[in-house]
Amino acid sequence: MTRLLYIILLIAAALFYPLYQDKLSYILLLTLIILPVLLFIQVIICAAFLRCSVKKSSTAFYKNTEGAVCFDICNNSLFPLSGCRVCVKTVFKPTGNVSRYTADVPLPAFGTETVAVNINGEHCGGVEVTLEYVKIYDLLRLFSVKCFKKNNLGGAAYIIPKISEKHYDEAMRMLSMPPLECPEETDMAVRHGECDPGDVSGFREFAPGDRLSMMHYKLSARFDSDIVKVLSVQSSNKYLLSADFSKARNDNGFDLEMRDRIFEKLMSCAFFLCESGAQVYVAVPEGAPCRYIELENGCAAEFFDRSAYFPAAKALAAADFSGMLPEAGFVYCSIES
Repeated sequence: MTRLLYIILLIAAALFYPLYQDKLSYILLLTLIILPVLLFIQVIICAAFLRCSVKKSSTAFYKNTEGAVCFDICNNSLFPLSGCRVCVKTVFKPTGNVSRYTADVPLPAFGTETVAVNINGEHCGGVEVTLEYVKIYDLLRLFSVKCFKKNNLGGAAYIIPKISEKHYDEAMRMLSMPPLECPEETDMAVRHGECDPGDVSGFREFAPGDRLSMMHYKLSARFDSDIVKVLSVQSSNKYLLSADFSKARNDNGFDLEMRDRIFEKLMSCAFFLCESGAQVYVAVPEGAPCRYIELENGCAAEFFDRSAYFPAAKALAAADFSGMLPEAGFVYCSIES
């Protein structure tokens, strides 16, 4: 609209000058010719002195809460910018859904404005946030210049599940599982010293996934119910948890609700196992942003204390990860929905 008004004024001034031949019409025509040149120079100078940065390269927050990735747009020139359009692209992993966010912000001379991109944590996963471009205008919005179009400046947000108490019993069941190298026969192997997963600390009813070697046949016959032994954890026991997201796939991509349940179960069990004194590792993709060890079948993040929860969860949040094969020497648990 501003450009149209300017063109109309320029045409009017060009008509008035030959008709009236006075100083006023001459000044008006000269002003309308020089003004866009000055405005164009202003835009070029502002574009040269414009600076952008991301406040934090990555952030993590819990599911069903909101997080934000913030960009600082800094105008280091002496010209104020009444118009500055910022375009940010977000990509949600692992579905690949793309959305764009635009905001118009004024930039004073030698001033900085912060643009925050709010991310709704409805489902667990990673979100890549990229600053696509910053488009600046002159004072009259006659000219515009795009900056940082191929700069790939951005950050990442990771939506992770909260620790859920409903998976505590599942974690305690895992504590009764012997390492993979223990013979899968009867409890005679334990008595003869062939494997020593720990001392018997109690008994409970059989649950799907329990090993038959842990069955206590005398108590089962007495109570007419399948009773298994609960073993205490020894420091030598290492637990490797792996998420199997393959069943969360469907023809349309991912079943996000199922993926969230697997993710929540995996991280909650890892947390409670660690709190119980076990040495816990969580299978993660190679190059994950956390402390991990390389195994024969992949990589596993060491879940050494509470502070390791966020890095391990971030490593899995944005990954299209389908699990890991059993590793010798570990109590291996594949987490499914």
